[in-house]
Amino acid sequence: MARGSPETYNVVNGDVLVWQDVWPDLAGHFGVDVDEPLSRSLAAEMPGETGVWNEIVRDSGLRPLTMHEVIGGAWQFADHAFAHGQPNPPDRIVTSPIKARLAGFQDCYDTEDSIIYWLKRLQEKRIIPR
Repeated sequence: MARGSPETYNVVNGDVLVWQDVWPDLAGHFGVDVDEPLSRSLAAEMPGETGVWNEIVRDSGLRPLTMHEVIGGAWQFADHAFAHGQPNPPDRIVTSPIKARLAGFQDCYDTEDSIIYWLKRLQEKRIIPR
């Protein structure tokens, strides 16, 4: 690539994220139990739950943001990430951060720790309940 040209980097840790392994930590953060998984499309079902979200906002004293303002189009991403409609969970994929590391980007954060960190930030900002 020519000097000074923009380059593309994978912004990843190189760790393997398997959602089934992450759920217990997420549930623990919110103080709830993990149940058996259900096959549901979040993109199809969650927009119909705006009334429930509005109750959560009211009862938890959250900022008056609509579910769409908080989530946007992330339900479709979640369906893909959680392999909704797939007969088997997706293969574990490791994406290499080596190019970024060679360019001097050395910091690394555990993905599960990062998820919990951002959940805490959203709670501090009263966007999601504690």
